[in-house]
Amino acid sequence: MAVAVVEIALDTVEHDPRLLSDHERSRAQAFRHAVDARRFTALHATLRRLLAERAGIRPQDLELLAGPHGKPYVANAPLEFNISRSRERALVAISVDGDVVGVDLEYAEPLPDLALLIEQCGAPPEVRTNVMFYTWWTTVEATVKYHGATLADGLEGRSLLPVWTTPLPVAEGWIGALAAETPLSWSFESVH
Repeated sequence: MAVAVVEIALDTVEHDPRLLSDHERSRAQAFRHAVDARRFTALHATLRRLLAERAGIRPQDLELLAGPHGKPYVANAPLEFNISRSRERALVAISVDGDVVGVDLEYAEPLPDLALLIEQCGAPPEVRTNVMFYTWWTTVEATVKYHGATLADGLEGRSLLPVWTTPLPVAEGWIGALAAETPLSWSFESVH
C-alpha cells in the first residue's frame, strides 16, 4: 500500500478555475472574501491535477462527488483521497491502491483556554500542551474523516478503531495527521 501526502501552499500555487467543475466554480463564487475563493480554487485545481496525474485522465474530466457525510470521492477513477485545509495550507492524501484514508491539518495557534478545551473535548490526561492537543486533535479528525463521518455527526456509538494513524511532517506552525486501516507506506511532497 502506498499513499501520497501532498502539502499545498494555497497562496502561491497556481489556481486555474478552468480545471474546476461548474459546481466547484459556483462554490468558489459564493465565498464572501476573495482570498477564500482563491484558496478554494487553488486547492481544487491542485487536487484535480494530482488526481488526474494518477488516474491518467484530464483534470477537468474527473467526476468528484461527496458521500452522505461530505467525504469526497472520485466517481470515475479507482482512487481514494481525502483533503484538509487550514488557513493558507492544505493537505491531500491520495491512495492509488484503493486504501481508504483520512487526513487533517490544523494551524497550531495558541489556545488561551487550553485546560477547558482539553476537558470539553475529552482529550486523554497526557495531553497538556498546545502541541500535544493539536497532535491529538488532528489524529481524531483524520480518524473520523477516514470513517467518512464528521465531528458534527457525534462520536457516540461509533468505533474509531481499529485505525492506524501517523503524524505528518508539515510546515512549521501546522500539525497534520494521516489515518488508514493498517500501517502503510507513504510519501510526502510540498507544492508551492
